[in-house]
Amino acid sequence: MKVELQVFETMGNAMREAGFNDVVERRFKWPIGPWAKKRELKELGKFARAHVESGLENWSLRLLTTVLDWSAEEVYKLCADVRQEISNPKIHALQEMRVVYGRES
Repeated sequence: MKVELQVFETMGNAMREAGFNDVVERRFKWPIGPWAKKRELKELGKFARAHVESGLENWSLRLLTTVLDWSAEEVYKLCADVRQEISNPKIHALQEMRVVYGRES
């Protein structure tokens, strides 16, 4: 089974190959955590951090245990460490986001 890990780089072309026209790609950098100065980015950062915190095991467990042969305990420890780090107000983490849309032919 082939697993695509770099979908950000291929989304636009995949839309074009699927037959969509006028494909538009927009890139954003979202703060992870409420550290940003602008009110709307601070609010977005709160939601982004909650999203990361709630999804860490889902995104990490299978990949790290099957591909890198980590134990589940190692993954849970890593996830706990990541949660602690992104809760640190001195760490200004960013997440790249992309939105891709197009018009059907």
